[in-house]
Amino acid sequence: MNRLQQLAVFFTILVSSSIVIAPVGLRNSKNSCYINAVLQVLYHTPPIREEVTRTLDQSTSLNKGLKSLFCRLDQANSAKSERQSWISAKPDFLRALWQCLEEDKAAPKIVAGKEGDAHELLLFLSKKNEMKFLRDSFEITIEQRVFSVQDEEPNNQELKVLSNTTVKNFGHILTIAGHEPSQRSVQAMLADQQEEVDFEKSPALKVSKISAAGPILLFQLMRMTKGNARDDSLLVQIDPIIVLLGQQYWLYAMVLARPGHVTAAIESISDPKTWFHYDDDKVTAIDLSAVLAQELDAYLLFYVEQEYKTLHWPVAQQIAEVKENSRSDETKKASASSGSSSCSSSSSSCSSSEASTSSDSKERERKRKKKATKLRKNKH
Repeated sequence: MNRLQQLAVFFTILVSSSIVIAPVGLRNSKNSCYINAVLQVLYHTPPIREEVTRTLDQSTSLNKGLKSLFCRLDQANSAKSERQSWISAKPDFLRALWQCLEEDKAAPKIVAGKEGDAHELLLFLSKKNEMKFLRDSFEITIEQRVFSVQDEEPNNQELKVLSNTTVKNFGHILTIAGHEPSQRSVQAMLADQQEEVDFEKSPALKVSKISAAGPILLFQLMRMTKGNARDDSLLVQIDPIIVLLGQQYWLYAMVLARPGHVTAAIESISDPKTWFHYDDDKVTAIDLSAVLAQELDAYLLFYVEQEYKTLHWPVAQQIAEVKENSRSDETKKASASSGSSSCSSSSSSCSSSEASTSSDSKERERKRKKKATKLRKNKH
């Protein structure tokens, strides 16, 4: 298969996949926009969707409702004719969610029928024993070291370590207010964080850094001032690609929080060139440039490690297969060309050898005849 044919296959995959998988919205039910945004992000994260639809324990009404909702989204998204533009979360699922929240008292900012916080909802779901896969998916390990800064000699570059602890968090908080405008990109804010603290009534310096992370990253952007008040004027530069612990991660989803309303922007799992804006039951195609321009409304950012995406995102798998087939064909061509060259060289060598042998035989025959002629003359 030549390069032109490979490209044809590549674009055929993208076009056919885009037709089969169509985005479907979720109907708003009494201020459930933040719930809809979270559900859309989880559904469009293939490994999480697989866990929910195939292996999630069905012992609770919340789990049953979540699985039922994801299966209905599967059916609606894969329909080729009479496709719905939206579906509604079944009342059973929402009732189960409100009941769990009321019983656990673990998420005071989430109240039935009122505006809620998308991150707190995710955190609440991750704490459910049967949804441990959520916790594992977004877990980030933070190493915190506290150094003494008292009575240090001016020339002493090594600070005394007072404590060294490791903390495992659900995602990672990026506080924008602590950075200069030029350092408010996601990549820049992932650098080691330093802050002055009191340690046993003595001044100290705490340094926090990410020491381990999974294949999927969740970042919560906090626009807080020194007085712990939210400042929505703080903009952040959203990087489509970041590097963390030597691995490359790609942005694939975002939760946007505007005053009184929450939506989501998610990369299409069937066409990496297309993003969709999920505003409850309204779903519209948008460009990546429009996504990256959400410097004010961006609240939750979701990244996936490049190789992990190749393994679990459908279109990424297909693109990888096309590239692998292309490389395989090129290798075969190179091998065939090398073999042909070798045969030509061998043939040339054989021809040369045959010519040399023929010449030697003629020379021996000429000498033999000359010797025979000389002997006959001597006899006479």
